[in-house]
Amino acid sequence: MSEADLDAFVAGYVVPVEAEREEDAAPSAYRFVDVGGIRVRYARQGDVGPTVLLLHGFGGDLDTWLFNLEALGEQSTVVALDLPGHGQSDRTLPGRTLGELGRFVVRFLDAVEIERAHLVGHSLGGAIAAQMVLDRPDRVESLALIASAGLGDEIDTAYTEGFAAAQSRRELKPLVERLFARPELVTRQLLDAVLKYKRLDGVSELLGELGGSLFAQGRQREQPGRRLGETGKRILVVWGADDRIIPAQHARQAPPSATVRIIEGAGHMVQMEKAGEVNVLLRRHLLG
Repeated sequence: MSEADLDAFVAGYVVPVEAEREEDAAPSAYRFVDVGGIRVRYARQGDVGPTVLLLHGFGGDLDTWLFNLEALGEQSTVVALDLPGHGQSDRTLPGRTLGELGRFVVRFLDAVEIERAHLVGHSLGGAIAAQMVLDRPDRVESLALIASAGLGDEIDTAYTEGFAAAQSRRELKPLVERLFARPELVTRQLLDAVLKYKRLDGVSELLGELGGSLFAQGRQREQPGRRLGETGKRILVVWGADDRIIPAQHARQAPPSATVRIIEGAGHMVQMEKAGEVNVLLRRHLLG
């Protein structure tokens, strides 16, 4: 990914605005649905093949997948959502545990009339997806974990806590740079976009509450990924070798049957930094 690519990504980033609550005010690529009283933004790409659900990470949103949606949509029906409290979804948490978040995602699938899906989860989204495999295997075709939480102990809580609390560009810059193997990709435009989201009412408190429940003192409290071997599902695990948020060594905790790929020259946002390689791996995985 080049700086030009990243600037194009940021140009497509739409910051939630309270005034833009009507359906016709939303970008045409996005849709909204009510899930148990929580308004959720989502995107849908493609209309062929298997159905794929993309789950982003802590503090992210569905635009995390902008370099992947189109490529996957060529052979699949791809749906990506903003988790509650993130992006343009309502800033309300349905719960603070992976089980509660996973049950919310199942209710989202019901709301958009998806019976079963291949789950692709990044970071926190991977841990939620893994928990869904354990709790509702009937709703999951396969699982792809990208720089996933839930496979080991360690996590950089200095990042999660700092990101939740940050209210200035100066505070955010060194934190966001930790997401990439090449810190120079973190442009002023990107920081401004993230900062606008962070300054919305209730965001810092919500992220602090969620992060405090799931991560503390450099440790992950829930690790459903370590139990995936008992499910019999097809699993792909992808990691950036230079991940500074969750160690790539956690990929070793994947079931022996899983396909594991460590990508050099990429950090925690491997699906953005090495989108071409990740898309090839995901397309191959989805075809079985």
